[in-house]
Amino acid sequence: MVIVWGRKLAGYVGAVHGHHAATRYFHLFWLPLFPIGFVWITGRNAEGLIEGHPARVSWRSLAAGYLRWWGSLAALSFVGGVVLWHPTQMLATAPLTALMLLSWTWRRVRSPGELRERELFEAAVGTYCDPDLLIMPMVRELRRQLEQTWGGKWPSLSPQDVARRGATDPAQVAGAYALLRLSAREASGDKRRELTALARKLAARDKTAVGAGAGPYRKSTFGAI
Repeated sequence: MVIVWGRKLAGYVGAVHGHHAATRYFHLFWLPLFPIGFVWITGRNAEGLIEGHPARVSWRSLAAGYLRWWGSLAALSFVGGVVLWHPTQMLATAPLTALMLLSWTWRRVRSPGELRERELFEAAVGTYCDPDLLIMPMVRELRRQLEQTWGGKWPSLSPQDVARRGATDPAQVAGAYALLRLSAREASGDKRRELTALARKLAARDKTAVGAGAGPYRKSTFGAI
């Protein structure tokens, strides 16, 4: 008997313009057994390899990876129970089948407000990843580079000023949003909540068109993962 095992990506959720979160699992016959890493996928390179960067755990991705595979088996059993009219089998498999179907609604970002925030973040740093999913080394490096760029352009203005009073230059909006979210990641308690709220207030209020940015991660190609 041939045993098929290895590593695979599954649990694709939170897609924004083709980029999404995923979980890398150890699998047996393609069924996920346990997670071994989390990533944000940005696309494929010329060789067809998946590219992206490491990410923190996405609980939705983790759950979706299990539900969509193991839940599919439950769904098949549920259909069999309906066809053969086995009420006990139907009742036993219905909850997992329902959760499996629910997990597909997580496939992409649906909220216009959240989509706007992701587009602002991408314009500033080059990734649509939820800032809360970035690993801390990436948070610190992105913040360092953005602060350097911001200080060179608007030395007398802070991102908080932009959020509270409005932008004097359309280019400030994406940078201010990204810096507030990255700063929130390194803060805690009330300060973290305050910075996050300011960032979301800015994104909701300012409707400046978001164009292709020139964030730090546009300077080099994302690596294969």
